[in-house]
Amino acid sequence: MRIEHVALYVNDLEAARTFFMKYLGAAYILYLAWQTWKRCPPSDQVQEKKPTWLMGFVLQLVNVKIIIYGLTMFSAYILPYESRIYMLFFFAVYLMILGALGNLIWAFAGNVLKRFYTRYYRLMNAVMALLLVWCSLRITGVF
Repeated sequence: MRIEHVALYVNDLEAARTFFMKYLGAAYILYLAWQTWKRCPPSDQVQEKKPTWLMGFVLQLVNVKIIIYGLTMFSAYILPYESRIYMLFFFAVYLMILGALGNLIWAFAGNVLKRFYTRYYRLMNAVMALLLVWCSLRITGVF
């Protein structure tokens, strides 16, 4: 078998996989839209497990967004310009403080939005579901 045939075969496999994953992802987003649409209103009677410090610490260690944030910041913005150990440590602490500040802002905003959501949960669910449907249609190329 010639190398050109292998390249064409791999290219066809990649195109089929991309086609399949695009529609599988769009179907999953439609499923999420349906789940969002039919979600019941939040209830204050439900006792949720109170978060602990250890739970938050473990979550930050395995949080993929935090890992990608750190890797991106260091590889793209810090390491090309700085190599001294104490400066790298300074930037690590700086990024840690920025990340914690972002989490605090997100928590406070979530608390404010929770009050709005409990009052207008049907409207919020409808808007979020419609946005998910729009995202699904964008993925498939309809819009």
